[in-house]
Amino acid sequence: MLQGIFIEHFEHEHIEDRISLLYDYHIQKNLNHLSMQFDRNKIRELHEDSIENNQDSKRYYVIKTNKNKIVGYCWISSIDWINRTCELSIGILPEYRIGYGLLALVKMYDYLYDQLNMKTVLNQILEGNELLRSKVSLDGLAIKIKGDSFTAGKVRNAYMWTQTKEEHELLGKEKAKKNKQLNSKFKEVMSR
Repeated sequence: MLQGIFIEHFEHEHIEDRISLLYDYHIQKNLNHLSMQFDRNKIRELHEDSIENNQDSKRYYVIKTNKNKIVGYCWISSIDWINRTCELSIGILPEYRIGYGLLALVKMYDYLYDQLNMKTVLNQILEGNELLRSKVSLDGLAIKIKGDSFTAGKVRNAYMWTQTKEEHELLGKEKAKKNKQLNSKFKEVMSR
């Protein structure tokens, strides 16, 4: 389990802060979402409806530090409970973008596979989203979808890929192995 952050269900008291995040330039530039289509009142209404009536098709989550500070939001959509698949999206507050986004994704993968029993998660990055794309190697993994989204005044391509629970666990094992090797090397150097 990752330390430092936790994820909780999105409630009515989180709506206004999330709406403000939706109007952030980087979020509007990198996600195709509600603030590009609707005013604040309509977005508030859609969030309230989602909380009260539509948890089966779309769910929102709040990402917090262990000191209870909100750093962003995750949401899952296109939920298929029969085939156990969903699409995962994330939006991090500007002051927390460095360091928390990748942690939140990994934490959400753990939650989706272990708690919601999902088998496959669909991911998407819009072309030009260098904040996330620099962290994710898409070589051979992603399918390029031409003209997928209209954001920030232009049509943009998207890269989409899936990740299964098994692939997620394998990545975790590979990271643990690399960390063990680095720790071993560090101890060796420090013992000289």
